[in-house]
Amino acid sequence: LGYPAGPVIEQCAKKGNKDALPFPLPMTSTKTFDLSFSGLKTSAKNTHKEITKNRPLTRQELYDFCASIQYAVFRHIIYKMSKILEQKKYSQVWLGGGVAANTKLRQMIRTELKKQNQKGQNQQPDISISIDVTAANQLKTSCKQPAKRLLVPYTKRLTMDNAAMIGIVAGCKLEQGEVVADTKNLERKPRWRLDEVYIGHAPLSHCKCS
Repeated sequence: LGYPAGPVIEQCAKKGNKDALPFPLPMTSTKTFDLSFSGLKTSAKNTHKEITKNRPLTRQELYDFCASIQYAVFRHIIYKMSKILEQKKYSQVWLGGGVAANTKLRQMIRTELKKQNQKGQNQQPDISISIDVTAANQLKTSCKQPAKRLLVPYTKRLTMDNAAMIGIVAGCKLEQGEVVADTKNLERKPRWRLDEVYIGHAPLSHCKCS
């Protein structure tokens, strides 16, 4: 498929059956929001090895394989995203990185957000005992959850190597005068958690830059 294979997999998946191969949904028993694709990669490798033991993949099998593994990867992302939205009152989902260019992922996220929004509308408080119409309307308004929406870069040229996310952090640092003249002075932490990242004296989530 070449490298990077993402665009090729996306095109092949459009002609395949996502239910052809039952890849697992990882980390359903964990309570964290972490993602792990190592199990899916191993499963995909073993499945491919088994199918091609005595012969190469047919063209349709290739399409089905791509559709199935793409769906499995995106389902893992959607599953964890839904758990986050159930616990956190976020009104926006930001999608960045190279995979943000994938139209199927965008579609699946929008479908999940639509479900979340409908679920939020159905969980309005019971105000049938209230006799004050004005107070009842105010209560409805205050309890109404904001509609969740998906935000993506306005052009696919910004969906390369997490360009949007990196750009936001760089913009915040530039506004605060944090400029590194020598790249040797950059701090590198391969396992740095997002909730531990600080810009100046404020957590990344509190950044107020435009």
